[in-house]
Amino acid sequence: MTTLTQTKPNVTLDTESVTLVETALIASDKIEGTNIFDSTGEKIGSVRKLMINPITARVDYVVMGFGGLFGMGEDLYPVPFETLSYDPRVEGFRLKHITKDDLDSSKAPSIAANDEFVWSDELARSARLFYLKSAS
Repeated sequence: MTTLTQTKPNVTLDTESVTLVETALIASDKIEGTNIFDSTGEKIGSVRKLMINPITARVDYVVMGFGGLFGMGEDLYPVPFETLSYDPRVEGFRLKHITKDDLDSSKAPSIAANDEFVWSDELARSARLFYLKSAS
């Protein structure tokens, strides 16, 4: 049932539409830890951090933990959010156009497991170039 609500003069809010949009939202703590699969369906890592742009208020990058054993010794890989798609069948994200071998070959920009995590514009640029170049 749609309920129309007058919010301001000449502005009507369709509350059913708002409800549909709101149900698509997910809390960040539910995304952290979510598995990431490569383009062939192999599990390659999981979400460790979300990088949110404070200007646009959108998630721009996911930081993926990859390698290591049981989360220990994982390298961190910044992945542009638009290169991921959520797959409800596996309850995880799929990385478009990238395979585990692409990451194993050390071509992808990353932060080594023993290094302090520091975000930089250069890291963002190199990640964007790597993942979007792989998509073309």
